[in-house]
Order: sequence, then C-alpha cells, then structure tokens
Amino acid sequence: MINPIKAKHLKKAGASCNEVERFARVFPKGARVTKANCLKVTREGFDLDWFSKHFLTAPAREVYDKAEAPAWEAYGKAEAQASEAYEKATAQALWEAICLEEAENVKSSRQ
Repeated sequence: MINPIKAKHLKKAGASCNEVERFARVFPKGARVTKANCLKVTREGFDLDWFSKHFLTAPAREVYDKAEAPAWEAYGKAEAQASEAYEKATAQALWEAICLEEAENVKSSRQ
C-alpha cells in the first residue's frame, strides 16, 4: 500500500474532484496510514468503502468486508429504530396539530 497517501494518489485512482480537494485540505502533506488517521477520515466522512476497493489488496479487502458486514447490520437496526421513533413522534405531533386546529375551528364557529 502507498504510504503516505496523498491527494495525487486519490486522483490517479479516480476519486471525485471534491474528495481529492477535501483530502488535500484535511491532509495537506498527505496522510500516513495509521489507526488515528483511519479514525480521522471516518470522522471527516470520507468514503472508506471506495478507498478499500481502490487501495487494499484482495486479502485485505476480505478482512475489511468481514468486519464491515456486522457494522452495517448494527447500523441498519439502529436506523430502523430511529426511523420508527421519528415516525411515531411526527404522527403524534400531526395528530395534536390537527386536534388543535379542529378545536380552533369549533371555537371560531361558535363566535
């Protein structure tokens, strides 16, 4: 693997212009491949899956994919729970707003 990774390496591998420019801003001198920098690119929102497809060897990619699968499964479950909570909360809020509007309409019609 190339170490350090520089913006020119991403460009050569076909990364989008936005990703290349953003990488150059975050890592102006390039980035050594370290655990800390792996965490940093995660926090910065870089596309790790794209990187793994373009820079990892097949055996390393297999290790990555095996670790990624349960993480995606957990993410999907958490997202489903959050979506359900959001839907319940917004349905309740809509119902309360409709009830308030109906009460206001009844009040106005009596005056």
